[in-house]
Amino acid sequence: FKAYLRELPEPLLTRHLMPYFEAALTAENSMVDAADAQAKAAEHPAGEYHHPLPGLPSSPRSGIALRKPPSLSTIAVPTLVPRAASESLLSTVKALIACLPRENRDLLRTVTELIAATARSAKETKMPLSNLLLVFCPGLAMSPPLLRMFCEAEGIWDGMPKAMPGSHGLEVENRDDDDDNVIDLRTPSPEDSTGR
Repeated sequence: FKAYLRELPEPLLTRHLMPYFEAALTAENSMVDAADAQAKAAEHPAGEYHHPLPGLPSSPRSGIALRKPPSLSTIAVPTLVPRAASESLLSTVKALIACLPRENRDLLRTVTELIAATARSAKETKMPLSNLLLVFCPGLAMSPPLLRMFCEAEGIWDGMPKAMPGSHGLEVENRDDDDDNVIDLRTPSPEDSTGR
């Protein structure tokens, strides 16, 4: 199955749409990181020094100190901190999924449902979601956070929104004047924000 996914002529998210999926996820992470930085700044006002590990000596003791090398398991396993996706990210991803060819969309949904079902049985399979992401991401040509969002997000497979405001800096709009579903993905221009 992994060989089949790896040998597809084009990635499931398509070469054309992959940058938009990654851009939406990057914008979400940037917003969360900025909010976290503001929260930390509010906790520790400027000029106030905070020791991260109180009680530790400030200088090494005399003599040679040996340090235990890190184990390979702590080096090789990336930190994949689950975080609930915002509504704007889910709306953007939902619109992007609707742009995928039907075959890609159906296979992506099948693969993510298989991964999610296997992860729910982690006690029996010994494969939690973090391990499954490491196994499937290279064959699917997508990042672990993006695949995690596909597996955990609710409602992204329910169809396409009619219109939505610019999410994550992308203007996403469904045009009903064509027979095909066309979504306009572009950065809003300054004229659009001033109402001209």
